[in-house]
Amino acid sequence: MKKNESIMLLNNDKTIYTRQELLDSGISDTLIRILIHDGILVRLQQGLYTSQKIEIDTEYILQLQYSKCIISHESALYHLGYSERIPEKIAITVPQHFGTSRLNNKNLKIRYCTPELIFYGITEMESIYGNTIKIYNLERTICDVIRHYKSIDIEIANKAIQKYYTNNKKKLSVLMLYAKKMGVADKIQSRLEILI
Repeated sequence: MKKNESIMLLNNDKTIYTRQELLDSGISDTLIRILIHDGILVRLQQGLYTSQKIEIDTEYILQLQYSKCIISHESALYHLGYSERIPEKIAITVPQHFGTSRLNNKNLKIRYCTPELIFYGITEMESIYGNTIKIYNLERTICDVIRHYKSIDIEIANKAIQKYYTNNKKKLSVLMLYAKKMGVADKIQSRLEILI
């Protein structure tokens, strides 16, 4: 592929490309280096490139690199509209024994989950930058918040739980199904009794 053809290919709505996506579209490694040198492509980090000057969608990039990282807890509450406070650190859940040394210095709050539950309750939603991210649904998030209640800002946790109860009284049975599957049914029941 020629440089002009690659420039036309990069002038679409997509803003972030993996190296493999560029290779699959016919742009060679040599051409990638030329496009970076000419300022047409910007290397965000190893294997990730952009053709536009954009604000970096950290959560999306994180999940491109580490597909087992799921947005959870305080970050999920924010995305789901159950917290108005933007978390200082991105809260993620990863499988137990997931090597997190590569995630050091990435401004993350990492929690662990058994491998059989890591994908339980996942949904996809659009980030504020328009990219699709994997996040835990509301019931899973409420269970996680109550499970880790002591390590979460109490005001955020209480407001989220109260809002869930107020807005979703008919879905409490769904919440309890999640709680039983995750082994936190007693904690959920007692927390609901305290707050309600």
